[in-house]
Amino acid sequence: MCELMKKKLFLIVVLLIAASCNVSWAAETILLSLPQSVITEVVSKSLPIQFKEASETLAGTIAINRVDNLVFKDQAMSGLISLSGRDMQLNTSFGSQQIHVNVGNVDLSFTVSATTRYDKATRTLLLHPTVTGLDEQGSQNGEIGKLIIALFNDQDIPISLDKLQPIITDIGSKKLIIDTQVEDITLKPGKLDIDLLPRTSVKK
Repeated sequence: MCELMKKKLFLIVVLLIAASCNVSWAAETILLSLPQSVITEVVSKSLPIQFKEASETLAGTIAINRVDNLVFKDQAMSGLISLSGRDMQLNTSFGSQQIHVNVGNVDLSFTVSATTRYDKATRTLLLHPTVTGLDEQGSQNGEIGKLIIALFNDQDIPISLDKLQPIITDIGSKKLIIDTQVEDITLKPGKLDIDLLPRTSVKK
C-alpha cells in the first residue's frame, strides 16, 4: 500500500472516531517531549527580542541578543545571556524637578538560573530567574546594568499558553479540528515534557 493511501486511510479513521464522539475534552493526555537541542534552536532563531522600557527610573530600547550554554535540569534551567541597551536614560527627581540623564549604550553578559512552575488554572508558565556574574561594558554609568537586570531578576515572568492554535485538516467536504490545552509542563535533564489534552470536532 502506498504512503499516500495509508495517510488517507488514517485520516478517515480519525475522522470517523471524531465524528462519533462529542467535543468534550479527552480523558487522557498526549505527551509531547522536546529535546533540549530543539528548544535551543527555537530560542536561537527567535532572537534578538527587543522591547521598549519606559519606567520611572529607566527608559530606552533593550534587546536580548543571545542565549548560550542553555542547560535543562529538574524544573529549572540555566544559561548565559547577552543583552544590550540602546539610548538608555536614567530618570530621577531632585525636589520637585524631574531629571533625565542620557547614559548612552550598554552591553551586558550574565549567567541566569531560572526555576519553572506551570499554573494550570491560568494556563501560564512562570519563569523565576536569578542573575549572577554580571559583566557590564560600554556604559557611562555603572548603575545602568544593575537597573536593567532588576527589571526581571527574582521576578516571576509569565508566559501565557492559553491560546494555542488548533490543528485543522481538510478531509473531503469536512474539516477535522483538533484543539489542545496544556495540562502540565515539566523540565527534566535534557528535555521539556508537555502534557496536552486534545479535543476533536468535525465541521462541514
